Amino acid sequence: RESGARVWYCGHVADVSAKETVSVSFDGGVWPKADFPFARVRKPPRIAPADLAEFEPKVGDEVELRIEATEHAPAGWAAATVKRIKHSFYFVGRTSASASESPEAIVEKDMLRPPTAASTLVASNMQQETYKLPPGLQAWLSTPDAIGCFGHIEEQANLSFIQVHKNSLKLFGDTKAIPRAKMLLEVHVKHQMKIQDFQDKREKGLRALEVKRNRIEGTGYKHSIEVRVDPSFIARIIGKGGEAIKALQEKFDVNVRILETEDPQEDRTVRIFGNSLENIEKARADIEFVEEVMAVEPDMFSWIVGRGGKTIRGFQESCGLIFAKLDRDNQELHICGPRNSVRDAVAMFETHMMYFPVFSQMDDEMNSIISQLEDYGDWNARWEWNWYRDEEDDYNGGGGGGGG
Repeated sequence: RESGARVWYCGHVADVSAKETVSVSFDGGVWPKADFPFARVRKPPRIAPADLAEFEPKVGDEVELRIEATEHAPAGWAAATVKRIKHSFYFVGRTSASASESPEAIVEKDMLRPPTAASTLVASNMQQETYKLPPGLQAWLSTPDAIGCFGHIEEQANLSFIQVHKNSLKLFGDTKAIPRAKMLLEVHVKHQMKIQDFQDKREKGLRALEVKRNRIEGTGYKHSIEVRVDPSFIARIIGKGGEAIKALQEKFDVNVRILETEDPQEDRTVRIFGNSLENIEKARADIEFVEEVMAVEPDMFSWIVGRGGKTIRGFQESCGLIFAKLDRDNQELHICGPRNSVRDAVAMFETHMMYFPVFSQMDDEMNSIISQLEDYGDWNARWEWNWYRDEEDDYNGGGGGGGG
């Protein structure tokens, strides 16, 4: 806060000293880093989007006015009062303004917010404890996901703030907030390690898949490949009046031949000729239809299907499959479409299935934490802690949920 004024400037905590001062830095170095006493520092308010949507200031209401950053000062918020409203514009007067600043402003509602009730920092809420992170999460610390996790932990645990270091986090809060924050961090860290391991394996798998896709030898023209296709898909490849196969040949500059067979039930051989392996491979992806069967445990049925069938339909559409069906009786997922589409779909379904135990365990651990909090009298914990559950996810239904 500016000394003697009701203006709060936006900055970042660089350090906290034992002398009840906070070292603050500012975006772009517009002001040099400086130490401020606790009484002049407060946390930014967390206002839910729904609350902002319902925020309708009236004439005479006290509000906070956003001050844009300049080359001489950082952005901030100033106390103000609504003087008049005309159409969608608010005429507000600054409660206090320097001689160089205009005491009045005409702004739209998105430049205003409710007055902040948060108090300044106090010594009792600034106890410190270091939380060491396991190796492998350093890259995650600077991601938007991590920043969002830390912000939510601050809010849920009522921490003053979390300071990020190279291999650790420094927690600032009172004697109740810090243990609660550590409990939340344990859950995040445990699952982030699993997710990081999954991402590493996924990248290796995708690289191996790309290598295999590129290992194709061609014969005829300069290059050619031979594909075995179920007879039921031949009509789809040819199209009405041969339009589909002609369009395929023109699109990729290839020649496609479908060999005859004596047995109509036998797989047909399709040969693709061309001078570019890349184009041949693209043509192959459009005509090589396959069906893949994946085993699915019953407790994973709802996780595969999704609420109202949304997950299985989404994978089918995004991969370009002919169908994706869950056979509950035989505990199998049937996937059919062009080979590349099926490969992509298998990778996506396997990826999705790898998350099932992670999120199920997260659910169990969160319920355990909530139960412990309720044992300590926090009766709002169950209502407050639904942040990690996506309403679109359905992974507790066992054999329930829509069919694919």
